[in-house]
Amino acid sequence: MNTWTFINLASKATRSGQSMSEEILSAIAQACELQMNSHLRGEVPGAEETRVSVTKTGRASQGKVLYFVDRLPDRREVAEHVPGAAYVSVSSCQDLFGPEGACASASHEILEDEGNPDCNLFAQDRQGQMHALERCDAVETQSYEVSLPSGQSVSVSNFLLPAWQDPFSKGPFTFMGKKRMSGAAEPPGPLLTARSTTGGNYQVILPVSYDYARAVFGKEIVDGHMRAVRGYPKKRNDAFHWSSRPSRILAAHNSLCL
Repeated sequence: MNTWTFINLASKATRSGQSMSEEILSAIAQACELQMNSHLRGEVPGAEETRVSVTKTGRASQGKVLYFVDRLPDRREVAEHVPGAAYVSVSSCQDLFGPEGACASASHEILEDEGNPDCNLFAQDRQGQMHALERCDAVETQSYEVSLPSGQSVSVSNFLLPAWQDPFSKGPFTFMGKKRMSGAAEPPGPLLTARSTTGGNYQVILPVSYDYARAVFGKEIVDGHMRAVRGYPKKRNDAFHWSSRPSRILAAHNSLCL
């Protein structure tokens, strides 16, 4: 199970003058839990059940923590996630529950954590580039409303579906696009960024290089009473036979990634 605790450390208000409270924090937690379990898990095979709680103590007993703070070190950032935690800058949000609000920012970050918790996963587009597997950045400006048990409507972030990672997919690529929701603007293709009038959608892309590669196998090392497994190249000169699996992999990648 994916467990989150939401903690409010913010004393400043949003850009529209709205302030966080215990009641608002609980509503944001309900919205994020609803989206993760009712929407994300229905579209992403293997997505874990998510439980979100709130606390006044300033720290969580277990799981991951999302902190609502006055401002992030990079003042241009509204929110970010790191391994094991996430942060929302309340003073950078337009309001609490709108499309540019604190709730949408919180849902954005825990959606991305579920798909890339250690912030180190990329997908290859077979055109020489690696795309960071951030589930919301490419459609960051899009959001939709969910209804809480109280009847209140709040905005949460749109998110990318697994089809977006497949270079051969025809889509749909987003939850809002699949459900034909108002305001949905699909990326023009897999691993591409959706267009927006504000230019706020983006993604992190790195070049792919296969100039050097080697096959590494685990070898058990015994040193006295200590035992360990160490990786080492099967062929020390890294010269793979033309029929070997690594050679076939490299040939396939090089033919697609030039």
